[in-house]
Amino acid sequence: MYKKIKRLVVFFILITLFTVTIPSKGYSNIKASPKDELVTLANQEYKYINEKYYSGIRYSGSYYAPWCCYFVTYCAKKAGISKSIIPNNIGNCDTLYNTLINNCGAKVVKKPQKGDLVFYKVAGNDFLHVGIMTSSTMSIQGNYSHTVKKMKATDYICGRPYTIVYVRPAYIDIPKNLKVTKDTSVSKGVKVSWDNVSGAYAYKVTVKSPSTSEISYYTKNNYIVKSIKNIYEEYSYSVTAYKYNGTKKVYGSKSDTFKYIRDKLESPKTVSIESDESSSQSVKITWSPVKGASGYHVTIKSKISGDEKITFNTTSTSALKKIKYNYAEYKYIVKAYKTYNTKKYYGNYKSEYFAKKVLPKPENLQISGDESYENGVKISWNSVKDASGYFVVIKSSTIPEDIISFYTTKTSAVKELYYQYTNYTYSVQAYKSLGELKCLGDKSVLVR
Repeated sequence: MYKKIKRLVVFFILITLFTVTIPSKGYSNIKASPKDELVTLANQEYKYINEKYYSGIRYSGSYYAPWCCYFVTYCAKKAGISKSIIPNNIGNCDTLYNTLINNCGAKVVKKPQKGDLVFYKVAGNDFLHVGIMTSSTMSIQGNYSHTVKKMKATDYICGRPYTIVYVRPAYIDIPKNLKVTKDTSVSKGVKVSWDNVSGAYAYKVTVKSPSTSEISYYTKNNYIVKSIKNIYEEYSYSVTAYKYNGTKKVYGSKSDTFKYIRDKLESPKTVSIESDESSSQSVKITWSPVKGASGYHVTIKSKISGDEKITFNTTSTSALKKIKYNYAEYKYIVKAYKTYNTKKYYGNYKSEYFAKKVLPKPENLQISGDESYENGVKISWNSVKDASGYFVVIKSSTIPEDIISFYTTKTSAVKELYYQYTNYTYSVQAYKSLGELKCLGDKSVLVR
């Protein structure tokens, strides 16, 4: 009697516990309006604190300071809202209210909406508490019962009579759809354009590159055309809308940063590699010329050995190089460069894979039943010249977890399958050993 081996397939269900990540960047990566982003940040803080008792040190930096104001200004800063619209790091409600109204262009409103601030004024004209409106009725408030609380704005309890005052910050939307394109109306010209922002008086356009200091331009249009110093260098462009509060400029938040190279070199259209017979390990790389290039940077990387890497520059469109492993596949990367003021500026790259020698696929792959096991199969194939061994994979056609893979120096193997009535895909590749490395050849495949 043949020994019966039972296999148990166990499936694990992994439960991932999600932790709220509090954003740390401003509007350079944000598409929402400032007021929407303020509410989003407040909601994330609410989930983070989860209505547990909290000292407020996250917002105020102190275990003892009242922190309702700090909560509001913290959320505004994390949302990327300009401090000229909602000031940063203010811990006193009177100071926050007066700064918003007198310096930041905010207005008192009777009908609140999402993104407004709600202040609570007690006898003696003192502002005692503040929160963020998430709708026309609901709010999120920091330091309410020593936690972050979601509540109706009218449900605030402080033990003293109070008046509710709603304040609407002078939000300025972020310029959207920033684009930078080449412009030939001026020498070395670029055109920066964006969507108009409702209520904006004008725009500040900021331009910077690694070799130049930041330059700002001001315009009432939703575009500018300017010359740049180096057409081969990457420049960063951003736009900020602003309006006036009396004689003072009130800035919104920056747009997405757009990075652009005016005259970036194209990649070579073709890269080809072929075996060269001048030596047993030589390859010849050729590529198409790139208009405007001063030269080319070539990288040759082994796919099996991270330590083997060849790099060089050349002004030619071909090169002859020796590689270490004939049977290994290498990645050949070519990119053009332009020399300008003694510095090289690189274009896009083109790459190809190539192995000087590739073991052919094993012929005559056969599958048959084998009685050594209950669900036994025998896999056999013809030998491959110069092969060190073979890599075999048996994979179920219906169950992704059901995979058997192994190396062998023989030309046959007997294995037990999990399931008798399921189709399996069998693949065999010859390999060449190069020390501890294995270079795989072409694959034979059979489905049964």
